[in-house]
Amino acid sequence: MLVPIENLPPNSRIWIYQSNRELSETEVAYIKQELRNFLQTWQAHNKPLESSFQVLHNRFILIAVNQEKYAPSGCAIDKCVNLIQQFEKQLNVCLTDRTQVNYWKDNQIMCVNLRDLKETFSNGILQPTTLVFDITLQTLSEFEKSFQNQAQNTWLKKYLSNSPQ
Repeated sequence: MLVPIENLPPNSRIWIYQSNRELSETEVAYIKQELRNFLQTWQAHNKPLESSFQVLHNRFILIAVNQEKYAPSGCAIDKCVNLIQQFEKQLNVCLTDRTQVNYWKDNQIMCVNLRDLKETFSNGILQPTTLVFDITLQTLSEFEKSFQNQAQNTWLKKYLSNSPQ
């Protein structure tokens, strides 16, 4: 059952998918329509899941579900992941690669692979105060507080030991 995201409780479970590129307005419209259709009927063990979504910055898909009513089952989560994988195939985009880190640079969202992160910090491309997008968050309240946060305040701080200050 699709509800406005502001109607979900703070402890709602979330999943954040990030694109490896900016999505076009047409692609965003398509994703929104498909997510509306999917979440309207999303169920776990024949119980409707109170859920919502957002597409942010034409790059991130946030899906949230109220676990207080009914928690999503493994099968329900698999169906949602399958939809995301459908988007990947149909739009020729990567949404499930967790080895990418998106960050703000000169009013644009940039992307770096985890394997290049230490080097990116050490040559000053990323700074401890650079705003990064944290896709590891688990709840809606965490998302609202910390989705965009300085690198030094996220799990990325372990890469900062050799970076210029």
